[in-house]
Amino acid sequence: MARSLDLHVITDGIETREHLQFLQQAGCPKLPGHLFSQLLPPDAMQILRRDGSISLLSKLAACRPLGPLAAKYAKMIWISATGVRHVPIHCHFDWYPLFHYGFLFYHFHRDPATGAKHLLEAVPRVNNVQDQWALQNLVAIWIEKGYQTGDAAAMVEAMAADSPAGNFRNYLQVRARRLRDLEQLQNAAGAYRERFGRRPERVDDLVTAGLLREIPKDQLGYGFGLDASGVPVLNANRPPDPAR
Repeated sequence: MARSLDLHVITDGIETREHLQFLQQAGCPKLPGHLFSQLLPPDAMQILRRDGSISLLSKLAACRPLGPLAAKYAKMIWISATGVRHVPIHCHFDWYPLFHYGFLFYHFHRDPATGAKHLLEAVPRVNNVQDQWALQNLVAIWIEKGYQTGDAAAMVEAMAADSPAGNFRNYLQVRARRLRDLEQLQNAAGAYRERFGRRPERVDDLVTAGLLREIPKDQLGYGFGLDASGVPVLNANRPPDPAR
């Protein structure tokens, strides 16, 4: 009826692939809905439109092969988020929308906790164990940024417990241990403020004040520092090698 009246039809609320397939068969050309993405801020939409990524969302939702432009965008997201230049080609498309969705929460909404949640949902859908590890590593990093330190440590500990014995489990245990060490430092910094009525200037001040016997050693080599308010944090970069 709408076509006979030369009207443009937009069907809102597409939330399942069955909705999508039915309306495509009915000839409805415009199909917004949460199957493709939740509501996004304007800056995110500008990037999606500029890079041709709206077509990526629809193709991923329909589980169709990616076109060249959409594949390029998917590769850009993968490399930006993981640092791994090899993009898996042997995966099910089922996990790609969840990865994309998690990245949007992390990058555009500045919400690493929700981004990590969606990446965790994607992990069981990935066939290749190396790609599972890459996603789980990213989850652990985002958890560190999105949760209180003690909660983050408990979550990474749970991830390690659920992983098969081996190098990757050991790696997650190291990440969890450094979060526990950071929690200890943060508690000591709180005690320092209560005792002296001011913030510590250096991490070593916590040892000088007798609140810690020593500064924990970060097994990943980054070490611990203080933010602008004197709260202990994980260093973003490794310190320079004095031997060089």
